[in-house]
Amino acid sequence: MLSYRGRNMRLQSRKSESAPIKSSPQVKWLWILLTFILVGVLGLFELSTNPEISIALLYLIPVAVASWFIGRNFGIAISAFIVAMWTFAEIAKGKVHSSVSIHYWYAAVRLIFFLVVTTLLVKLKTALNSEMIMSRLDFLTDVMNSRSFYELATVELERCKRYKGVLSVAYMDMDNLKVINDKFGHSKGDDVLRAVAGTIKENLRKTDIVARMGGDEFIILFPETEYKAADRAVKKIQDALKQKKGLREFSITFSIGILTCESCPESIDKMIELVDSLMYSIKSHKKDGMAHSTYK
Repeated sequence: MLSYRGRNMRLQSRKSESAPIKSSPQVKWLWILLTFILVGVLGLFELSTNPEISIALLYLIPVAVASWFIGRNFGIAISAFIVAMWTFAEIAKGKVHSSVSIHYWYAAVRLIFFLVVTTLLVKLKTALNSEMIMSRLDFLTDVMNSRSFYELATVELERCKRYKGVLSVAYMDMDNLKVINDKFGHSKGDDVLRAVAGTIKENLRKTDIVARMGGDEFIILFPETEYKAADRAVKKIQDALKQKKGLREFSITFSIGILTCESCPESIDKMIELVDSLMYSIKSHKKDGMAHSTYK
């Protein structure tokens, strides 16, 4: 059942940042342990094989594991450790060169090779992380895009259903962006959108989820947030937007719908449909207001 009540207010929204997924300390220690096991196995193999047999390429395995799963510094440390162990194994097996300095020369070449591999792997992982983040963010405002919102909101909705919790969602539409674009140009309109998104981000909890749904529309999900708390959160954002330098001159207003789900809807689409209809009820009449309802 959907109960409805309307209020006049100005408002704007905010977004949660996404960051690359990082391993927990426990997982990192497992990768460190695996790296040393690999190095130890290769070292024993090196000592037990014929000096003429080279296992050089196999040493790339622990170097790659260390660099990719733990980080650049550990990759460098393991590279240096492997080179020292490799050189020691060759000397222990009686491998002879015309000069002792040849051992050092080979060690330097091997270390440089491993360091190049470490650097390339770290740069590749950084690039992949950046690409993953960019694919989840709105290109203009740097808040989540609609695809990311659907993914995270689906998780929260399932958690809400499982534990019979409560959540709230706010849908915000700027009332006068077209006027700004027509009067000052689309570049200024883009600046306003970025300022709005940034202000919202600054006034949300880390657990809240904000996304740009397209054009001048933003949506915010407040996990584990009941009616009064959601009302306060939106008012806080409204106040911050009113005081934001660079926005006051445009007299920006929002039409806002807020839905508090005491019983979780069957799908994200249903939830968005309900909160969007609340927003539209304000948009199609007086604008610059808020409608907050409860879904039971």
